[in-house]
Amino acid sequence: GVLLGLVPAGIWQPLAMLVLGAYLAKSPLVHMFKNKTAYRVSFARLALIPALLLAAFCFIPESYATIRTVILISAAAPSAVLAPVFAQMFDQDITLGAQIVSLSTLLSLFTLPLVLFISEMIW
Repeated sequence: GVLLGLVPAGIWQPLAMLVLGAYLAKSPLVHMFKNKTAYRVSFARLALIPALLLAAFCFIPESYATIRTVILISAAAPSAVLAPVFAQMFDQDITLGAQIVSLSTLLSLFTLPLVLFISEMIW
């Protein structure tokens, strides 16, 4: 608690990336691209959830367009960097968590602009 107040706020994101890199270093990088579970989770996170929100948000009035878009972007964002940390806390597969975060981040380079483009067409 007290120690956390002494650390500058800007250090947490780079530190999280270093921890993620350490987790990824435990297995060959090619395993990330062969992991079907990582693809399924990434698909749900990057495509399925945003598609459901796109459909549901068609019923939200135009006056809430900004709020709608902010929620959609948040929902279409890649998995949180803390996933492998939680996996470690609960004695689960740390490497899978790191692979999901990395794969969903890479895939979001394509899916996030696509989701926003589709939202502009629909709304």
